[in-house]
Amino acid sequence: TNLNDFEGDASFSHTNLTNGKKVLALDTLKIITERVDKDRYLNLFSDLVEINADGNFTYGDLIEDLPRLFGEYMMVIENKKSVVEDYYKNAKPYSTPDYRVNFNLLLKKANPLLALFNQETIISDNSRLGGTFAKNEQKASFNVIGLCSKIQLGGIKFYNSRLNYNSSKSLYHPFV
Repeated sequence: TNLNDFEGDASFSHTNLTNGKKVLALDTLKIITERVDKDRYLNLFSDLVEINADGNFTYGDLIEDLPRLFGEYMMVIENKKSVVEDYYKNAKPYSTPDYRVNFNLLLKKANPLLALFNQETIISDNSRLGGTFAKNEQKASFNVIGLCSKIQLGGIKFYNSRLNYNSSKSLYHPFV
């Protein structure tokens, strides 16, 4: 079965998520998803987060693109010129079609979920984030606005923060 064909309601209780090394227990998880023409709607409710998203995206395209784009952003931020040059010299073209995702997140108690992926990021309970992520033939753009009473990135702490982050990245060059 294809993940992109998933539509309907699914409810889970006492569910475990894993990254292969750590396990996170969720008390409740409810997913509601549907497609109307080319648009997809997703509502996810759990004891840790709530996600509402809509747009002309497929789950498969997001799964394929987001890890790659995150890695490209991190390479640019780390600013290791030879690593970046080698990567873009050998990078294969993106194969996914254009899409856009609008999202709203309520991070009720997101730190256990964040810890599955990154031990150095902590965000206060009940933080709210909203924005868009879009990809077209030439670029990816990410925009997020939010309110957080505390964000910790490694040893750096931010208190009572209003976030407003906008970026646009070429898909075939390290320009952000």
